[in-house]
Amino acid sequence: MVRTTFGWSSAEWLEARMWFSCTLVVLLVMAFGRFKMHLDYFRLLYFTSPGWFTLLWAPFQKERNTYRLVAFMLIAFLVDWSLLQSFPVQCRAAWGTRMVTDTSYWSADSDGRGSAAQMEAVNWEKDNFYRLLNVTTWGKKIFYPTADTLDVLSPAENSSAGMDVLSKYGPEIDPDNDVALENEFDKSRVAGWIAPLTGGESQEFLLLRAYCNLHRKDEVMPHIYPFKTLGLGPDQASLMVPCPYWSCMLTEARPNGKLPFLVVLGVFVVLNYFHYRCDCLPNHGCQSWFGSGRCRGWWSWFWATLLPLWAVMFIKTTYDKELLVFIMDEITGIQATFLKLIGHWQGQVVAALGGASLVYIIYTYREYIKEELGWNRGGWFLPVLFAPNVHPEDSNTFQVCIWRLDVQSDPVPSSPRGDGEGSPRTGGGWFGQPLTWANLRRYLPLTSRSRDTMQTYDGSVPALCVRFYYGTEEVQSTRIVKPTNSEWSRAVPVFFQETFRLNIDWRPRTQLRVEVRDAQSPVGHTILGSISFDEGAILREFDNSSAAQDHMEWHSVATTQVVRMLEPPAFEIEDDLDQQKQLRSLGFTPHLLSGGGSIWLAFAEVESAGFGAAMPLFC
Repeated sequence: MVRTTFGWSSAEWLEARMWFSCTLVVLLVMAFGRFKMHLDYFRLLYFTSPGWFTLLWAPFQKERNTYRLVAFMLIAFLVDWSLLQSFPVQCRAAWGTRMVTDTSYWSADSDGRGSAAQMEAVNWEKDNFYRLLNVTTWGKKIFYPTADTLDVLSPAENSSAGMDVLSKYGPEIDPDNDVALENEFDKSRVAGWIAPLTGGESQEFLLLRAYCNLHRKDEVMPHIYPFKTLGLGPDQASLMVPCPYWSCMLTEARPNGKLPFLVVLGVFVVLNYFHYRCDCLPNHGCQSWFGSGRCRGWWSWFWATLLPLWAVMFIKTTYDKELLVFIMDEITGIQATFLKLIGHWQGQVVAALGGASLVYIIYTYREYIKEELGWNRGGWFLPVLFAPNVHPEDSNTFQVCIWRLDVQSDPVPSSPRGDGEGSPRTGGGWFGQPLTWANLRRYLPLTSRSRDTMQTYDGSVPALCVRFYYGTEEVQSTRIVKPTNSEWSRAVPVFFQETFRLNIDWRPRTQLRVEVRDAQSPVGHTILGSISFDEGAILREFDNSSAAQDHMEWHSVATTQVVRMLEPPAFEIEDDLDQQKQLRSLGFTPHLLSGGGSIWLAFAEVESAGFGAAMPLFC
């Protein structure tokens, strides 16, 4: 392996620069939130947790699967919910308790129209968020084509009007004579002006918000015991934290005003997409510093951290409920909706079609689902809870053979060398090639290579090598093989024909990862495709080789694999198919790569030769 400064390869330096650049971005965002938006440390760390937690967690999580991501998201959801419930939710309850017990806030004036403190608090909200100002000249031109009809009052002219929102709004009503009319009037008042102000349907929201506005600069603040929600009282955990002004309204439950949540998701979706697709800036600055131009695994952990936080904030700012109560209410609501749907024949038809479509999709993608969920290890339930029973002393040393790399995973039938008498790529058409869409599209921009074909980010011819990683440790790599321009453009297979012995101490839930890299990329070693093998997948590969051993009497399957693999590549299509068939019978399998194409590998158990570095079988 080529080493550079301080013993690090160019690929390792690329990852280090990417981590440093992303860390700098997160720190700048946190600095902006702290010094420009004046956020306290709780909100600063809480709302930026997807960024800084991904920086700390993702570099050590090279292998990921569905179970790990789902389990991580569930744990993150519970942690985010507990933090919000322990501090801001408790603080809102503390502010509400203080408001209820504050007699000065509820005492009526001499005319019986309500407290002056309430008037002051509500007017503070009105003057800060719904201010009355003179319309400027540019405002008149933009929003008022007939500006001469405006009759806007200045704050000074409107100061005597006041905002008596807590008094009766409408005709005088005698509660003793017309209770029904008063109830109807209260409902219309809530729907008419309280709901738009609070975002909810309760006057208490406005009263509590106004009370917090009134006492926003007090030196004496409510204090709470944050561990109370975990069942620890003051006797077990005496830690107390103050409740600042913002904690009064952070978890205010209101059904509307959810546009910021959609904006947050949209911003990060666009950012993720541009990071994946951005590979065209001068001097490849984005690729070199931010690792853009390809899908990065750490985005999975970012979304696994962001989505639980997003869901917690969405739920707590919409419903003022405990978690279990919210879950039970949602289950009850879904059940009621379903029963209402199937209550008539049209709904029954829709439900039947939806169920049939779901069954069809699951059946069609059953192999992919089983592979993704790990259900293809010989069972449907136990593999979820227990890892395959791998014994290091029995399968510590094994042989890996790399035959060839198929640049196109589903290639057009042709000679593996792209020449010879039987190749359909010769004779007729443009430059000796048949006039077919498969050949014509190579001359069209953006259509030269399909999604099943391996490709580089800039379209150049790569210098290919294969590297093996166990966990985060590189255990072996092949020599560099560079195809010609003609071979790469025609997706001709690239032959490696190498073999290794790997000596590995098995660790639970650690994967063996095979990466195909471009060793001479302008931005350093870039991954063109990869595939990972867990314990169960490696055991299946061993079983394939063991099955071939049953048909051999004089030689081991490991030796036979090497001998057959080193035979010269076939030039005719029929000979190539026969060679593939022979190698398949010996345990070779083409494995699809994440970036397109496939690689032919064979795994065979051999007797352990002791611990040490991996030893090649042949020089």
